[in-house]
Amino acid sequence: MARCRGQRYEAVLFDLDGTLVDTGTLILKSFDRTAREVLGVEAPSEELVSAVGLSLVEQFERVARAAILGGDYERPTQALYDRSPLPELREGTVAEEVGALRDRLVRHYSEVNSELHDEYIR
Repeated sequence: MARCRGQRYEAVLFDLDGTLVDTGTLILKSFDRTAREVLGVEAPSEELVSAVGLSLVEQFERVARAAILGGDYERPTQALYDRSPLPELREGTVAEEVGALRDRLVRHYSEVNSELHDEYIR
């Protein structure tokens, strides 16, 4: 739709993350440090990059399930390659453990991301 001179827009949207601001290194560093400090594992960049497009909560849900339930992974972060739908966990101890670990990972990531923000954002 063409705008005439003098008309005002109701809103202007900017795609900041990854478009106007390079946050790639910040995200990778934050995730890697979270994996090391919370899970005690290294998280190769290719595993982390495979998670692009997933929300932070979904990423850490997959990692938490792999850490607690195991599976065919050498590291819980390998679960990020798997894009199959997550089955619902029934209420109970396992679901609570997964939820608690997921929430801990998200909190830790957020804290690390805030700490590293100014150093790695471009």
